[in-house]
Amino acid sequence: AGKVHALVHVPSRASVLFSFSVSFPIPHFPEVAVAPKLMLSKFDPVAALFDDLQRGTDERLDVYRALRPEAEDENGMTMLAHAARAGDSEAVELMLERGADPNAPDRSGRTPLFHVAEGPHDWVSHPEDIVYIIEDLLEHGADVDHADDSGKTASFIAVERGLHPYFVGLARAQARPTARESGTGYTLLHALCDRFCGTDANQEADALVIAQVLVEHLGIDPRARTSLGRTARALAVARGSLFVA
Repeated sequence: AGKVHALVHVPSRASVLFSFSVSFPIPHFPEVAVAPKLMLSKFDPVAALFDDLQRGTDERLDVYRALRPEAEDENGMTMLAHAARAGDSEAVELMLERGADPNAPDRSGRTPLFHVAEGPHDWVSHPEDIVYIIEDLLEHGADVDHADDSGKTASFIAVERGLHPYFVGLARAQARPTARESGTGYTLLHALCDRFCGTDANQEADALVIAQVLVEHLGIDPRARTSLGRTARALAVARGSLFVA
């Protein structure tokens, strides 16, 4: 229960102090000189964020300020997508303020929501950043039910990763994901039970945290049935759930 409250009652953005640092020189160049296409061969958003966090400055943001919001790399990822993937809430906020498109897809049809749903490196040490990123993206018009080229939505990927702060962010933004998995007819709750029920106690306990958010805050119906007529509870029992009988 304590874990649920710790995630659901995340402090507001205004009450959180961020301190960043830098370990590399960042070139200062005018935005007009930057080509629309960006090859990120000399800038690693994850390493830049880590270095800033270690040293207490935010020089990495100069790169985000210098590049055009629509600039993308060879995979079609924008700087907003890279910031989301790195779990960099300040860079995400900056790019959105500069007009970056929260629904810009990469070559695989994945928007920035997908890249944060995949679980940024070391997100466990700063889950509040994931919450803030999701809130920001949704407040700027991100489509929570957008499907990539494989037919998945970001929320189903977050379920696979067990990324509970993602769902807290959806709840804070009052999002209502309604997409189902094609073929199986799974809701997010079905997918969660299929992925984690009958695994180990710790993983299934973490899944229960997500299940509570899905049902109590995101409007997922626990009585919904798959294409084979099974409820999430029935699926959990069939998978040998340690907590559902």
